Amino acid sequence: MSRHATHTFTADEVRSLNIRSLPQAGALAVGSSVSVRWSSGACLSAMANADRLRVQWRGGAVHDVLLTATPQPFGGIRHWLVCPVCGRRRGVLYWSSRLWACRGCLGITYPSQREAGANRALRREQEIRRRLGGSTNILEPFPERPKGMHHTTYRRLVAEAVAHGGRHVTLLWEALRRKREGPR
Repeated sequence: MSRHATHTFTADEVRSLNIRSLPQAGALAVGSSVSVRWSSGACLSAMANADRLRVQWRGGAVHDVLLTATPQPFGGIRHWLVCPVCGRRRGVLYWSSRLWACRGCLGITYPSQREAGANRALRREQEIRRRLGGSTNILEPFPERPKGMHHTTYRRLVAEAVAHGGRHVTLLWEALRRKREGPR
């Protein structure tokens, strides 16, 4: 079987229900009802009961997603969605063609898990440059230490960026060498 025989979706390609965004929309108050609209035009309505969230696609079937909460060390509670497949607490559930389930149960990956090693190293170096207030262009000089950042933090981030840049170049050279040598 070819390793590309099946297509697994990434978290960016699948509609999701994130428990962290529901309290801001007022969806966790008992009896409240909210609508969520995705950029694709799909619409979902959610209504909270004491221990579950009733979710319905526009005109579609109704799905009950269990809710649970855990106490926090300094007071308050953290809400969780319960995956109907594995029963674990999750912050995000994803929609398959017939049910809500967690990323692990549906075999959904993050986009970064599909990145080639060289691209991952480049992205990490660019993220550090952006965090330091500079450009993502690796040909530009490295950004100066931002005001308020500890010197040790800045030196650590510079070392990480240089290491990622070195890995990026090494992996590119290896890919070019393999391409030049051709198939074995």
